[in-house]
Amino acid sequence: MGEKNCNWFFEKHSGREKGPNDALEENFKTHPYYALVREAIQNSLDAVDNTEEPVIVKFDFIKLNRLEFPKLIDNLREHIILSKEYWKNNPDAVRKFDEMIKYLDGEEKNMKRLWITTLKVSDYNTIGMEYEPDDTNSTFYAFLLSEGNSSKNIVGSGGSFGFGKAAYFNLSPFRAVIVSTRNKKNKVVFEGATVLATHKKNDEKLTAYGFYNCEGGNIPVTNEDEIPDFFKRNEMGTDIYILGLWDKKDRKEEMIKSILNNFWLAIHNKKLIVEVDGDRIDKASLPKYIDDYYENEIEKGSVNDIKKWNPKPYYNAVRNYGLNENKYFLFEDNLEIAGKVKFYVYLNKKLPNRIAYFRKPQMLVYKQTNNKLDGYVGVFICEGEKGNEILKEMENPEHNEWKAENFKINPTQTSPIAIKIEKEIRDFINEKLKELSGINHSNQSAIRDLEEYLYIPGELIDNAEKFDLSGSNENMKKGEISTQNTEEETPLQTTTLKEPVRKNPVKRSPQYAIDKINGNMDDEGTMERILIGGNGGGGGGNKPGPDGNTISEEYINSDGTKKIRKPVEIKYRVIGSENKHYILFKSLYPIENAEIEIYIGTDNGEVKCDNIKKVSKGRIEGNKITDFNINPGKDILEIEFDDNILHSIKLKTYEIS
Repeated sequence: MGEKNCNWFFEKHSGREKGPNDALEENFKTHPYYALVREAIQNSLDAVDNTEEPVIVKFDFIKLNRLEFPKLIDNLREHIILSKEYWKNNPDAVRKFDEMIKYLDGEEKNMKRLWITTLKVSDYNTIGMEYEPDDTNSTFYAFLLSEGNSSKNIVGSGGSFGFGKAAYFNLSPFRAVIVSTRNKKNKVVFEGATVLATHKKNDEKLTAYGFYNCEGGNIPVTNEDEIPDFFKRNEMGTDIYILGLWDKKDRKEEMIKSILNNFWLAIHNKKLIVEVDGDRIDKASLPKYIDDYYENEIEKGSVNDIKKWNPKPYYNAVRNYGLNENKYFLFEDNLEIAGKVKFYVYLNKKLPNRIAYFRKPQMLVYKQTNNKLDGYVGVFICEGEKGNEILKEMENPEHNEWKAENFKINPTQTSPIAIKIEKEIRDFINEKLKELSGINHSNQSAIRDLEEYLYIPGELIDNAEKFDLSGSNENMKKGEISTQNTEEETPLQTTTLKEPVRKNPVKRSPQYAIDKINGNMDDEGTMERILIGGNGGGGGGNKPGPDGNTISEEYINSDGTKKIRKPVEIKYRVIGSENKHYILFKSLYPIENAEIEIYIGTDNGEVKCDNIKKVSKGRIEGNKITDFNINPGKDILEIEFDDNILHSIKLKTYEIS
């Protein structure tokens, strides 16, 4: 048979049981193919052999014949069934194992799935994986035989946590992968692995971790003659097989977009070539693929929304440098800590004021909004060896941020050098943006968007002191005055009310007030951006505006009493974080019985909000929050939505009397 003497081995269990859930899978659950590409290519770039030639990574969808590998498939199925039986009182476990069995059994009754779709990930011009028994620092051991362990000791390498392997396992319906590698010493190593759950066979409790080899336990195959021919690696490098894939129509597109977004710089600089199911992306073909997948340079949505990323303007910033001295710029320096750095800037009024950050592996780490300059994108690259080593330690497990607090010298103390390099890079970037803008901005800017402030209402209230009643638009995250807000932030709004002066009050119907609020014209006047923006100098609470008038409507309350609903003028700002939004009010006067209507911006205009889940004060009535006070000076209202989306919010503010 094709698998020779290989079989699945689950060792006798001892100690703490493992259930079917894996916390690591949440890191790669949303965009599994996108995450797999990012992790796989990063691993390959870390293992480059000849730095003068590009690393080649291939993703191929192949078919594995079940009849040739009965032990690999059918014996694994047996352990899945045993796992389901052991956890039969756990609905989530039963559902997970049923899905695995469903995949292996196929759709036809009494017929087993013959062909198992498999994703083969191969790299070339790489050094393969090293393996020494009991050496926990060897690359093969770290990847397949341990959790939370990384062997990437190469200075400037992409990873430092060892969590990225979950991206491989999570693509397999039954969480199984096979690794076959030939290293620089011409030694081969082969083994498969799966992570199920603690289970029993013949009344013996078995561990959740299974290994496919011919030695038993978790001992990899190192004799080339014992490796199944189908999986044998004939040249230096590594093949990883992800067993079983659910059908997904757009998976190839998702993979190519991940390549273009995360590795365009490495491809452009001839450090990398990637093939996806026959499509080859190298420096020559890169412009065509970017043009095919991205029509223009517009990049919308949050900087954290990878589905809306667009590599095109960043790629153009690097590719077109030198073509137009008024649009494309390059700043180079040798910083004290970071070492050699480059900062490309492309000026265009349609661009989103964002910077893409890279290290030596030339994989995108993250993007950040910086409003020091209006209408640009930037590409920052740290090429210094020392700087790369420090920045690697400042990354989180997902490798999508640099934060000093990620680099701890002990559980309670952040590394001083991490704090210094963060400031050094921030100052360098802001200085160059100032040179281009010619405007003297405040130096209070962060290398990241200071998301931590969004979780601390006290900090937000302190920052609220900084905005006055002049109608200027202040960036609360960065402490600077700007005309543009970040994606996570609604700019300063003023509830402005303009009404012709009347000698005698005129009673109006509720519909009149509604028409006026909506900006409709009547025969006696016009309305300009009422309550949802603009610059106003009027009062707040029950005080009149500059013209001495307000628009009110009368209505009968549920208890039969007459109420007056009067629009009020107030400054506010909205700052969002995950599913929470903080509304920062600044009022000259107290509003003792406030009511606000909440509207959400969409591509088709503004719509009433209908998914408010929780508020810090007041009552929720559809898109309204009622029965709360707004204190004079500074005040804050916290709103939680049920969709986990950052919204652009506008308000209509009233006082009820």
